Amino acid sequence: MTLDTTLEPCVSAARAQARCWRTRLSLAELRRLDRPGVISLQTEAGEPRFALLLGLSATRAVLRGVAGEPTQMPLARFGALWRGNSFATLWQPPKAYSPRQTKPPPPALALWLARELAQAQAREGEAAMPTSASLRDRVLAFQTRQGLPPDGVAGPRTLMELQRLNGLAEPRLSAPASEAL
Repeated sequence: MTLDTTLEPCVSAARAQARCWRTRLSLAELRRLDRPGVISLQTEAGEPRFALLLGLSATRAVLRGVAGEPTQMPLARFGALWRGNSFATLWQPPKAYSPRQTKPPPPALALWLARELAQAQAREGEAAMPTSASLRDRVLAFQTRQGLPPDGVAGPRTLMELQRLNGLAEPRLSAPASEAL
């Protein structure tokens, strides 16, 4: 799949028939999310330029711009150009997911979510929640454990974190080659 980096990220993703999630994140949140994505950098003239964030380490960021060649830049420079501006990433939602949240979620999504939450809880070594706990309470507990905004809604960020913890094979940020082990 090829995205057009001259377009707004989610417009480009929609044209490529992919699901896109757009937000603003801190550098710490970006690191935790651990997903490549399209970011908006501010040029010295104040104009936005889009680039694909491929890697992130303690000292460097790896980006691919319109020219297509990956480049590394010191993290301090990256932070100054990015400034927590927009971040967009492609993701694979569960089959029963709909961007129009319903309460309660459809049965197929509720079943999938309960199973994935239990698996994540077991991986984290947490004691099982009582079976009487509502799905919303289970999502809240998961969000709290993961440092996510606790709203009890299994939205894109919560689902991406749940899938990451449970080992879904999706692209991750890589360390720059000069810092790889």
